[in-house]
Amino acid sequence: ALALGGAFIATADDTTSVLANPAGLGATVRSGVQAEVRYNPTVQYDRFGTAGLLSGSSPGEFTKTDAATPFFVGGVLPLGDKIVVGLFFQTMFRSDRTVNRIPESNRASSDPCYRTKTSRGTDVTVMVPVYNLEDKTNIFRTGASAAYRALPGLSVGATVYYLKEDRDQHLEMGDASATIYPDSYNSSGNVHVKDSGVGFELGLQYSPADAFRVGLVWSSKVE
Repeated sequence: ALALGGAFIATADDTTSVLANPAGLGATVRSGVQAEVRYNPTVQYDRFGTAGLLSGSSPGEFTKTDAATPFFVGGVLPLGDKIVVGLFFQTMFRSDRTVNRIPESNRASSDPCYRTKTSRGTDVTVMVPVYNLEDKTNIFRTGASAAYRALPGLSVGATVYYLKEDRDQHLEMGDASATIYPDSYNSSGNVHVKDSGVGFELGLQYSPADAFRVGLVWSSKVE
């Protein structure tokens, strides 16, 4: 599917059809289960200091960690010769992120910056914002699909899913002296978002010849 890009809409014929094009389930002739897991951790180390950093002043450090784990698990079951049904669960986005850009005490008494290099290898200091962010976000959906083989080479299908977003965030802002000050509109710095909605997809696949396949998908908007 990754190699085919959008063309997979026309050729989808496995369990992942519940996401790409539910009509693709019409090509499924036996039951099956499919799963996918990804792990993408990121750790970044940069340094705080003042303009004197280039002459050897001791910098502080800030760290950024961001582990995202999108995954999918689904199963399909043919019911006779014409109808195929499927169930799935998909984590669309999951992140447990911490970014600490508040330098150690007295390490950024002037302008907070860190040292980096230009494309020509020249040392430069770059201004960075001073803040501490913690963000836990989980967006997932679960749903059911069904496809009907109306004619040889022609299938129609639909997917109905429940989508949920859950986000907890804490933000602290600081100034160049690493002094923390609260947001005048949100003194605690905490934000919690919790929302859900229902969406659906309608799909069609048509193959008039072995070397030619057409796929169409219409997806609802979920805010």
